[in-house]
Amino acid sequence: MTKLLQIQLLIGLALIVGCQQSPPRKPRPIEASISEQIETVRNGTRSSIRLLETQVEDDELAQLADLSGLEELIVDHGVVTDEGLQSIASLTKLRHVRLRKSPITDTGLAHLAQIPSLRVINIPHGEFTDEGIRLLKSLPSLEQLRLSSPNVSDKSLAAMIEFPNLRRLHLIDVNITDAGLLHVTQMEKLESFYLDGASVSHEAIVGLFDARPDLHIHLDQKHHDRDPNAHAH
Repeated sequence: MTKLLQIQLLIGLALIVGCQQSPPRKPRPIEASISEQIETVRNGTRSSIRLLETQVEDDELAQLADLSGLEELIVDHGVVTDEGLQSIASLTKLRHVRLRKSPITDTGLAHLAQIPSLRVINIPHGEFTDEGIRLLKSLPSLEQLRLSSPNVSDKSLAAMIEFPNLRRLHLIDVNITDAGLLHVTQMEKLESFYLDGASVSHEAIVGLFDARPDLHIHLDQKHHDRDPNAHAH
């Protein structure tokens, strides 16, 4: 047996032994039920409810109506409607709401507009219109807005100019045009603008950079070449 072959065999054996001795992967922790998470908020142990796997609908959300200490609500599965949002409209400490797969309309946004403590709204599968977006102007602390709806147009961007503290905006598959980007240039406090699936021209994007060279701009999941705050993903 040649020396080279001996070395190759030893390397192969080491790799096999190493694989055999690798510790087993830890099982994914089981998500606490909504009832268990409600209890932790009720007793003051936590201030958030994060339902990343549990199917949630309006009936479950109704259980949160008296959770005065709730600050964060994350729901990634199930279908929550406007009726469900009515259940949480009185939660005066709620800062962050994320509702995936939920076809929220203008009525639902009207319920959220009653929660002045809201800082982050994330509704990536909505059905609301420009009229609903206008209602969010009443939220003094709203800093971050991530949304998608086929009924949103340039008029929503015009309305957002008057949002008092909007700093981060992410729009997904909305019907905005080059004219809408002109409104973005007027959002003086905006620091970050993400835009996915919109039919805007290269020239309009260049114009946005020229007008707001300080703005972090992300297009279709990528940093633009001129992004002053580009970073690795």
